[in-house]
Amino acid sequence: MNAEARCPDVSRENVSTAWGEPWPALGFWVLTLAKYPGVALALGSATGEWVARRHWLTMVAFYVLAAAVTALVPVPRLGVTDLVVRAQGLGAGGLWAREPQRVLAFGFVYFVALGVFEGVRNAATLLGDTERGRGEWGIEPA
Repeated sequence: MNAEARCPDVSRENVSTAWGEPWPALGFWVLTLAKYPGVALALGSATGEWVARRHWLTMVAFYVLAAAVTALVPVPRLGVTDLVVRAQGLGAGGLWAREPQRVLAFGFVYFVALGVFEGVRNAATLLGDTERGRGEWGIEPA
């Protein structure tokens, strides 16, 4: 069976309904709404806006870093066999399509980096270290 016969046309509908599975849409909305209180409550002040901007900048930096690392550094197969790759029926080319274990490594590197960043920031705030809690890198908002 070829890839076109197995893959639904997602150009006219969202991925969740195209595959008949609720979890992609549910996961998207849970992750999106989980960010909302922090953003909505923080944006009322100059410090809150600074924290929100810095957080987005940090996420972009970790994304680019994780993409570069997983593209340049050899990544073990992580259990992804040639049979698994062929079964996906991906018509697209590229490094991540040929070696999907790199996508798994990317997700791991990205989310661990974000978790460590948030953990250090939250721990510093709880311990009263305002230099790290409010303004990492010793930079205060203008």
